[in-house]
Amino acid sequence: MQALPATELSQAKRRGDCGIEEYCIVVTSEASELVHSYCSYHSMAGPVRPDRVQHLHLAGDMVKWFWSENSFDKASAGAYFERQVAFKDGKLAWAGPAVRTPKVRAKAVTPVSTGPPLRLEDVQVQSKWEQTYGIDKVAIHFVHAPSGSVLVWDGTSTADNQTIGQLQTSVVDGLLHVEFVYRTSENGDHHASNWNLFVKLGDGGLLEWAK
Repeated sequence: MQALPATELSQAKRRGDCGIEEYCIVVTSEASELVHSYCSYHSMAGPVRPDRVQHLHLAGDMVKWFWSENSFDKASAGAYFERQVAFKDGKLAWAGPAVRTPKVRAKAVTPVSTGPPLRLEDVQVQSKWEQTYGIDKVAIHFVHAPSGSVLVWDGTSTADNQTIGQLQTSVVDGLLHVEFVYRTSENGDHHASNWNLFVKLGDGGLLEWAK
């Protein structure tokens, strides 16, 4: 295998078959061009067009970049990618497939609580959805069985379309930790955010937000 010649990296959008747009990373030298399509987009898939990649660079014979993966999931933390380039018989060629390493999302900071510890089995957590005149409303209800207290988180958006997904619960340092993805959309605008809520038992033995 020969040493790589002088190369340049760039990004491009190229037309594929059946109205598909290919979002590409392009590796060029004087003798040849190499293309990696990191996302195939079609307008029928929706209005979320792929972001450009970031931190595109060549490290030795490895092309490296970061992509938000927004066209697949706007709540994704993104991922780091790398793909090896070879130079053989005067032409650039890929030496293997792209390798994806998901970006690790920073953990939520757990508030300090001095109240009595919560037990996961004592709290019922349920997401709610209702629609009135075509407008969605979402909420999460927390019910503490021993005390009968109820705590409610209401969706913070006024968008017509709203959902709560990937709801997970755990107990951390005596607090109830709730994680979920909050998705909203209206008039072609799509948003997704990752939420972390912490619930504690107050001095009166009732559910309260831990901040």
